[in-house]
This record gives sequence, structure tokens and C-alpha cells, in this order.
Amino acid sequence: MSWRDGTIYSRTDKERIPGVWEFQAGKIRVCIHRHIRHPKDQWLLSSEPFYRNYELPYTDVDKAKQAALDMVSIKLRDAVEIFNR
Repeated sequence: MSWRDGTIYSRTDKERIPGVWEFQAGKIRVCIHRHIRHPKDQWLLSSEPFYRNYELPYTDVDKAKQAALDMVSIKLRDAVEIFNR
């Protein structure tokens, strides 16, 4: 499992600080990112169809990544359980 930097950088950026981290598992994409309308250190989770700009309670990128994977995993388990009834 590996995350990749999905940040789009300007050519004039002198300091390349990732603002988007993406994880792809088959057709499932998990993305933590920042947004201009949120505080500078706020990480958001987007993973369609489950989450879109969901505020994560962590400012630490590693904790945000783990929380994002945990949250999407729970949604996937819940969806599978519906089909197994």
C-alpha cells in the first residue's frame, strides 16, 4: 500500500509541500487534501461515493491517511454486509 503525491504544483513554486495525497486500490480512490476554504492545516477526505470534502480531525498527515483508510474500509464493509443479508 502506498500513497502518492497528487498535488499539482506551479512552475514558480519554490517549496514543494504536498497538499494532496492519493491512494488507489482497484477502482477505489482515497484522497486526503487541503482546501482554500478550510484552515491551512485541515485535511479533508474525498472518496466517492462515500465522502466528499469530509473534515478529518487530524493535522498530522500520517494520522489523516490512516483515518481515511479506516473510514473508507468501514463504508466498504457496510456495503458488502448489505449484499450478504
